[in-house]
Amino acid sequence: MELWDPNRRRRLASFTEHVVKPLPQGFFALRVAFNADGTRLASLARLNNPKQPTGGSVVVREVRSRKVLFKQVVSGDLSNGLAFSADGTVVAYGTGEGTRVATLGGGKAVFLPTGMPAALSLADDQRSLAVTRTDGTVAVWDIETGRRRFELNTEGAQVARFGSTSDVLATASEEHGIRFWRLTGRSARQFADLPVQTAFPWMISAPVGDRIAIADEEGMISIWDYRRREQIARHADRYRSETMALDLAPDASTVVSGGLGRTIVVRRTTLPFSGHGGAVNDVDVSPDGRLVASAGDDRSVRIWNASGAAERLLGGHSDHVKAVAFNPDATVLAAVTRDHTLTLWNPSTGRRYTTIAFTGIGTGTDVAFSPDGSTVTVMSLGGTFRWRVSDPAHPRPLPAPPGPRTSTAMAYPARGGLLVASTPAGGIAVWSTADDRLVKAFPATQGSTQDIAATPAGDLIATAGSDHTVRLWSTRTGKSRGTLTGHTAAVGTLAFSRDGHLLASAGEDHTIVVWDVRTHRRIATLTGHSADVQGLAFTPDGTLLSAGADQRIIHWPLTATEAIRRICRATAPMPTAAQLDRQLPGQDTGALCPQS
Repeated sequence: MELWDPNRRRRLASFTEHVVKPLPQGFFALRVAFNADGTRLASLARLNNPKQPTGGSVVVREVRSRKVLFKQVVSGDLSNGLAFSADGTVVAYGTGEGTRVATLGGGKAVFLPTGMPAALSLADDQRSLAVTRTDGTVAVWDIETGRRRFELNTEGAQVARFGSTSDVLATASEEHGIRFWRLTGRSARQFADLPVQTAFPWMISAPVGDRIAIADEEGMISIWDYRRREQIARHADRYRSETMALDLAPDASTVVSGGLGRTIVVRRTTLPFSGHGGAVNDVDVSPDGRLVASAGDDRSVRIWNASGAAERLLGGHSDHVKAVAFNPDATVLAAVTRDHTLTLWNPSTGRRYTTIAFTGIGTGTDVAFSPDGSTVTVMSLGGTFRWRVSDPAHPRPLPAPPGPRTSTAMAYPARGGLLVASTPAGGIAVWSTADDRLVKAFPATQGSTQDIAATPAGDLIATAGSDHTVRLWSTRTGKSRGTLTGHTAAVGTLAFSRDGHLLASAGEDHTIVVWDVRTHRRIATLTGHSADVQGLAFTPDGTLLSAGADQRIIHWPLTATEAIRRICRATAPMPTAAQLDRQLPGQDTGALCPQS
């Protein structure tokens, strides 16, 4: 067993009280538990052989002095169940006959005829013990009387955990998912549950306030607000830890996981832009940079502040949300779903103004407001649809422009009174918004045109192609201004910076490329997504946001200073001054990567 400082990534101590000689093959330390203030540590080790009874030992020690306060060697069958009281005076462990509860300092030992437990959890009042049996049932026992208080209606339960109060118990099972029980003097009543997921839950943390952490069979860790039934963070742990153990800090700020991958992963639960439970299909930043909106396959739109903290969840959509857009003063947010609905929201209050169904085939693909905010336009495989939204609660339909009936991408340049849209043959059409007159049409020669973006000045447009290229065009003449190459798969999304100097492109190669618009030079290649990148947006200060099918929104500050800070935070051990100077010549790394 090892004790670590997670902030400094430093091993503080190794404990060998469980070691026996000769050490049998397959002998593992399987459970650890701190008391509430971290001054005492309990642990359990045994021969991990499911085919026959195996012995082991249970140890309680003082963390600072390393003094062993309690040690019990079990020669018969010792289960994986271990529970430790908040004050560090009571330890419970499972055997083949039942559960034994020991009080440190010579107190009374208690035996409960529970049968062999698979998991144990001790309430803060040190009176109630939740026992998850190997047959998937859960019972709550009274330690003082030695009697069973409640038998919960669970099937296939793998674990039960008491919360930060003694009257709340969480259970996890393959059959019913995650459920929450209120324990009173005479009854155990289910009062909450989480939506049942397709992946079975393997492990849960103890509930902390209204938060709980869950590890599932597909290698995902999710953090939930269980009272609101809302997922607030999601992390991929497969190939790093393959989680078999999980814990949430008492203030719910940190989740720690470990398992088959021989790695302990420490995560802050307040990671920016974390919460979508499915692919993130689009992202948009309000014109003032104050709010960020994201659209997801989990049928939600999420509103974030500029730092990535969740502001509100806009739910109740009928299908995957494919695209979002703010109006110019950020008082209205438009969201389009796969099944052809447009919903208008107040992003600051969460009020739903209205939802409109429109006729289409395939999926709704894009939405945008005109520069003056008076009109919202939706592109779909079934056609182009427009509404006058001077009163967002009562949109007025407008005639569709006489352009192509099938279009998947569009952009409103901020100036010039134009609408730029793709055509079915992969071309580009430029329309006058004043009279719906076709101003210019030209072929993009990129295969399928996947996305269109326009500079704020409106003089230049960019198109993303299925042929792995990005092309730049003069809005006025339709003449090519250059071709940008470097992607290895279809390019699906584009965004210009607010000053028009940078262009970001991304798509099916999971990579983002940032280009200098004037020189056509690649200035950054950003790798971090593990699936298609489906949305890009710049903030007013030049920071880039990306949204992906891997359920992630990533925040990319495009400055050397921030890059150095991130490298130093993520590197262990800390690079030496000489190493930093070699790798980052000419950069003042001393203040950004302080040496300990």
